[in-house]
Amino acid sequence: MWIETQASRLTLQPGQSARLLAALHTRVRSAAGTLWLTLDEDPRDIVLGPQESFEVDRCAGLLVCALGGPAELEWEQP
Repeated sequence: MWIETQASRLTLQPGQSARLLAALHTRVRSAAGTLWLTLDEDPRDIVLGPQESFEVDRCAGLLVCALGGPAELEWEQP
């Protein structure tokens, strides 16, 4: 599925993931639940608890997964 939008919210069930392409400066937030984020070719693993956010600091693809249960992913692009 292709979604092109400035901001959006998506429910991820355990085992589901979302991929954001060229995510530089995108703000990703966990509105509920826990999210695991990983950037292409970046050794960091980022875990966001409820209401925590992360701004993508490199031009890379971003993979986001629900961790431990359902989670609400919000993102906003500049």
